Amino acid sequence: MSKVGENIKRLRENARWTQSDLANITKISKQYISAVERGERNPKPETISKFAEAFAVDEAVLVKDIDADLKVLQDEVERLFTKAKATSPLDKHHFMAELLEKLRAIENERP
Repeated sequence: MSKVGENIKRLRENARWTQSDLANITKISKQYISAVERGERNPKPETISKFAEAFAVDEAVLVKDIDADLKVLQDEVERLFTKAKATSPLDKHHFMAELLEKLRAIENERP
């Protein structure tokens, strides 16, 4: 499966849409959407724009490698926790409070 197909499928499922729902919104055939999600077709830039508009996301979200981004984020979180372990209790408290605040802000941004 292509990254574009994986991302479209993930966004569609997160929206709780069927392929038919997405087809109705984008005016792209269900068969084509299915082929894109399976990695059998690679959408043209104008088609990616239609998908991005339907999901209200930037086109870059559809073409980026989410797994690679996740790995980078996991490595960074691990690095920060390792650093936090080597600090004073007060510094750990500030670090955890800031982290919790940022996680809550992210959670509130979700649809």
